Amino acid sequence: MVTDRLPPEKNCSFGISTRSQNSSIFTIITVNRNRCHGLRATLQSIQAQTYSKFELIVVDGHSTDESNAVIESFKEIITRVEKDKESGIYAAMNQGARLATGEWVIFMNAGDVFFDSDVLAKAQNLLQGDLAYGRVWRVEQHAPVRHQLLENLWKGNAFCHQALFTRTSWVKRFPFETCYEIIGDYHFYVVAMKNKAQFHALDLDVAIIEAIGLADKYPLKLTLERYRVVKRYFPDQPIHLYYLARLIKILIKKVFLRYSRNKNFLV
Repeated sequence: MVTDRLPPEKNCSFGISTRSQNSSIFTIITVNRNRCHGLRATLQSIQAQTYSKFELIVVDGHSTDESNAVIESFKEIITRVEKDKESGIYAAMNQGARLATGEWVIFMNAGDVFFDSDVLAKAQNLLQGDLAYGRVWRVEQHAPVRHQLLENLWKGNAFCHQALFTRTSWVKRFPFETCYEIIGDYHFYVVAMKNKAQFHALDLDVAIIEAIGLADKYPLKLTLERYRVVKRYFPDQPIHLYYLARLIKILIKKVFLRYSRNKNFLV
């Protein structure tokens, strides 16, 4: 793989830092595209970690904002910077995963932050199995995000990718499917389950995520993409009725919101 590099005077933004990769327990992968403010928050939370045995790979989508300057300012903690191939977020996440040398991978994309400065320090004593997951919180909320139970994975996520530590061998063996725009991570969880991965729940607050993500912005697309996955992997579950009910609920909500906006406009 060819890595795009800046001219010599700015070369410190790309390539290998002084951090030893061989001693890394964690590989943190951060994907960014024109999210300089979110990227800064993410890198600040990584820099604040009291446990330092990690490598940090930033995959940037040829950003045209101030992202390169942000990357430059955090050069001391960044192991490698890659330019993505503009094939979507899951292709960029795969790109980072292929370079991972740590035992465990966690994806903290631009805008995601660790819950506190001791997350990695706590996690390294708790990790078990192949996929170990904790809790995430949303900005300005007072409780962790609620998810499905793992045994009900066919209904939806049992955790967020920001709270998931995955053994590097698994993300390399089963890359994210790039045909999905929203649920590539969910597809990975299902494939891992079907291939007998060991899941382990952590009593740990791992990350704080933004109040509104892609799944919240595009619930209809999310549901249709997820239905494609569960139809293939969970044929013994009552998926058709369940997802039909979800679609109806989403459509009713969309109609109600549109009606409310029109009513307010007329007033």
